[in-house]
Amino acid sequence: MNIKLPNVTLLGIDCVNAGRLSKALDISSERIEFAQVKLLTSLPVGDKRRVEISPLNSIEAFSEFCIRDLYKYVETDFVLLVQYDGFVINPESWEDNFLKYDYIGAPWLVDNWSIDNFDFPEKLYGHLVVGNGGFSLRSKKFLETSARLADEGALKKYHPEDVALCVWFRHLVESEGIKFAPPEVAARFSVEGDEHVYKKQFGFHGLQWEYIRDLVNRHPEWKIDLPIKKESWLNVDGEIKIAQAAVNDAISISEIQKEVWMETFPNEEFGITREDIMSEDFFNEQRIQKRMEVINNPDSAVKFWVAKRGKKVVGYICAERLSEFNRIRSIYILSQFQGKGLGTRLMNEAFKYFNNDNPIKLTVAIYNQSAITFYEKLGFVKGKRFDHNLEGHFVSGHEIPEMEMIKSNNTWNIRTYLKF
Repeated sequence: MNIKLPNVTLLGIDCVNAGRLSKALDISSERIEFAQVKLLTSLPVGDKRRVEISPLNSIEAFSEFCIRDLYKYVETDFVLLVQYDGFVINPESWEDNFLKYDYIGAPWLVDNWSIDNFDFPEKLYGHLVVGNGGFSLRSKKFLETSARLADEGALKKYHPEDVALCVWFRHLVESEGIKFAPPEVAARFSVEGDEHVYKKQFGFHGLQWEYIRDLVNRHPEWKIDLPIKKESWLNVDGEIKIAQAAVNDAISISEIQKEVWMETFPNEEFGITREDIMSEDFFNEQRIQKRMEVINNPDSAVKFWVAKRGKKVVGYICAERLSEFNRIRSIYILSQFQGKGLGTRLMNEAFKYFNNDNPIKLTVAIYNQSAITFYEKLGFVKGKRFDHNLEGHFVSGHEIPEMEMIKSNNTWNIRTYLKF
């Protein structure tokens, strides 16, 4: 059954190769009924959706058009702006909740590159900022507001248009009553960038097609004309490499956490539901910023290692070295990569980091038998039980029952500690 969006126009702009945009419009509207579908171009193209505009001969001209003129071509309350490399790929992830906001696009994680190359304010370092105009939902109010601010001379520069409107002059835009989607909502709407993994979002933007390899393989008829070879954007097979985490791995770690929690922790006996897991704020800005600070601090006692296949993070471990004991704070691996020795490789990185005779502690859900068996094979023994969720209570009031496990070269010390 098709999704009906009677107040949304699907629209793309391309004055370089209108044919490639036609395919993106086809894919985006395959299972969604939009009020209108428009292809804005100065080029001749055999597409009934074509709307002629004056030539846009540079990306700077494209940005100015989006800010000053786009509103003239939208009669509905909203427009879904797509490009040849950014479009709808999972209609089932559409949420009517998206229409509560005037602007929504994939969130950016602000790092040094953002600050050095795009003049992001330094105070935004480590924060998630909703932006990414390449695949974005905008209200007609947003389009009219940006055009008026430009006409009034309030916007001193236009390119890139998404950075101008979502970062440089966002305060002016918001002062006009414009509402940006929060990052946690935007993360369900779209994904962009080399370090972000596709997690069934409504759409995406960017050329890193390995994130949607399976989808592309199922639709060879699309034959999308991208300026890179198909082999390069389908090749994600190969060796899984482990390295200390970089700052830009911070969001991927949260993505791994969420996926593994959804697969592992719902449990009927203890009343833990999928809704409980979904209530966890995995993408909390403060949590991610704190993680980035830890990763970026060479003197931190807490260390992260990530396992990557290509550019995709498929697992990670977090370890802490303390004066009297060491702790495995967390270790998560995507299900399709479990049972291949990756967990042992990650644990070995932590063991090498500890490099002392202190006991090693960790906690595990008492019903996660596969994890318990894995830890026992590494020499951990069962210890005290905790009837609480170390990450905090779920909104339902339910808790994950956990127990501690300990590993040491001196079994007597362990049993003394456990009071056996």
